[in-house]
Amino acid sequence: FWDDTEFEIPCGAVTAEVRVFHQLTTKEYIEFLRDENTTNMAGIEAYNLWDTFGKSAPVLMDTATRELTAGLCASPVAYGLPKENSLGTFAFLSSTGDPSVAGGSFQINVSGGRPNTFAQFFWGPGARNFSLFGGSLYVRNPIQRGTVFSLNSQGEGSVNVPIPAGLAGTKRFYQVWYRDNQDPFGIGLSNALAVDFCD
Repeated sequence: FWDDTEFEIPCGAVTAEVRVFHQLTTKEYIEFLRDENTTNMAGIEAYNLWDTFGKSAPVLMDTATRELTAGLCASPVAYGLPKENSLGTFAFLSSTGDPSVAGGSFQINVSGGRPNTFAQFFWGPGARNFSLFGGSLYVRNPIQRGTVFSLNSQGEGSVNVPIPAGLAGTKRFYQVWYRDNQDPFGIGLSNALAVDFCD
């Protein structure tokens, strides 16, 4: 689950930089456990561990930059958590270019996948979170399959997404699966990318 928060953009702003942090245990929560647990010492022990090991400092999870003066298309939004592959890495999606008919160049990029293997992107008309192959399927039916491509020696790859005129004004939700022969299911899954297409 997530929470949407709106921020007012100052007049004249040209760029927005967003950083998302995650904190496992907040000060308020650990103090509540310490103070309210009267049945045993577990609350105090948890608080002491929290205090000794950095107080659960927030960890930077992701960053994004949005040019506020470029075009009318909204920036694609990554969502969901990728499945950990057999190498202990995670395949994340990002994009380059503008998802517009006029822009003419839009790519979906994968990083952190299994090196030197085949991958395929797919999309659907909506988002969901469905447990599949030890990971999550984040794309709603009907699912359309896209191009098969190769991940390089770094586990990275890119796919050009054609944008015909009829795609303007629609939204697609993309995800990538790839081969992972050492995985119990033989499959790796990325996070997902919500893309609004415009003129």
